[in-house]
Amino acid sequence: MVESEEQGKLIAWNGLRLVIPQQWETIVRDKRHLIFEQDLHPLLELRWQRSTLSGDSEKKTAAILAQLEKETSNPVTHVKSSAPLGALQKIYDVAAFSLGTAGFPDGAVLICKSCATIILIRFFSGTEDWLAKESNPFQTLGCHLPQGTEPTWAIQDISFQLLEDFHLDTYTFAFGMSRILFKSSSTDVIFYRLAPASTHLKQSSFEELFRRFNDSTHPIEKSDREHSLVSRHSPHPLQYLLARLSRKKPFTWSHFRHLPEYDRILGLHLTASHPIKQELTIFLLSNYGVIS
Repeated sequence: MVESEEQGKLIAWNGLRLVIPQQWETIVRDKRHLIFEQDLHPLLELRWQRSTLSGDSEKKTAAILAQLEKETSNPVTHVKSSAPLGALQKIYDVAAFSLGTAGFPDGAVLICKSCATIILIRFFSGTEDWLAKESNPFQTLGCHLPQGTEPTWAIQDISFQLLEDFHLDTYTFAFGMSRILFKSSSTDVIFYRLAPASTHLKQSSFEELFRRFNDSTHPIEKSDREHSLVSRHSPHPLQYLLARLSRKKPFTWSHFRHLPEYDRILGLHLTASHPIKQELTIFLLSNYGVIS
């Protein structure tokens, strides 16, 4: 279990972190693109990237706004930053903009003074007024962690940590199932979330779910006390050579945990080109949980 933020819901995705109101839902549009909505109405959009542009903040902002003007086919003009954006000015160079001639902010370009990350914020209709009255997520917005801190991820109602050499590869957020794949030079890690668990378990046994999602035919170790299943496989020497010739990762480790109190099943599946260290599996397990 991971403790929730006192005033809202923690979102930490691919280098960006903020706390949003509990009633907001998060839509992952791309690896660095999030949309927040409430009751199916979009409220806020965030896109970000590590800067590859040359020049100072003004030149970078001008390049971003020129691209935005092409995307929207609307004239983009600079406007005065509003109160909700004021919390950002200690950490970021902030340039608010308007799409059209309304004169009030439709969004802003942020450039981090420490790491040069560029963040594009878009407000949807009425969002800026709402932010002025309610909890302001920009007070918690950040794009880098203190040195020595492992990257934290928090999305939907799950949170986990990874070592720095892993990067996000693919993800799926389908009804009842989430799958997030990370890769390093030698190891792949998949995080699973099945919810509600009770619905899945009406259709298949816990062991059937485990084998289906991990594509496993290897022996399974059971722990009734922890409601968990574990499977691990190390290839024979010939299997290892054949796997390496075909550039496959023959070492596997899988773990599924049923959390009845949250009606969730959390899973981990690792494949590697070398033996999987116990320290890695312990680290992943101890930092993967439900945000309550």
